[in-house]
Amino acid sequence: MIDVALSYLKPWEFSLTWATACVLAIVLYFRGLRQRQQLGESTSIARILAYLLGVAAIYGVTLTHYDYLAQYMFFAHRAQHLVLHHAAPFLIALAAPLPVLIEGLPMRRSVLRLSSIKNSLAWMTERVRSHGMVIKFSNGSGKTAAPRS
Repeated sequence: MIDVALSYLKPWEFSLTWATACVLAIVLYFRGLRQRQQLGESTSIARILAYLLGVAAIYGVTLTHYDYLAQYMFFAHRAQHLVLHHAAPFLIALAAPLPVLIEGLPMRRSVLRLSSIKNSLAWMTERVRSHGMVIKFSNGSGKTAAPRS
């Protein structure tokens, strides 16, 4: 009985690309978790579970027998789209894995600096905010109007 259940988790059509992406994502994440733990920084269990569930969902709908079902059953195909386009990315984004994944990279100290990434993101965010204010207070004539109180 267990053998039958586990056989559905085996790849229907093995894809080296998907398998490598899933394994690499999990390996980098666990390396980053270990590195952050050594530095005294912690990551909540909820974030860890959200990330792993997101990657497992991607694996589940692309490499298991579910992919075969999705080729022949429209509702399974639509559910596969739901997972790949909405549920799994939402879970991964909910985990906010960037700091952990950066710590998991082999050359994280020489190539990527978290502070430089934070500075770049802050700069881009400021540009978007300032651009948004111009659009928000534009009166349509190309000139910006003062906000009303």
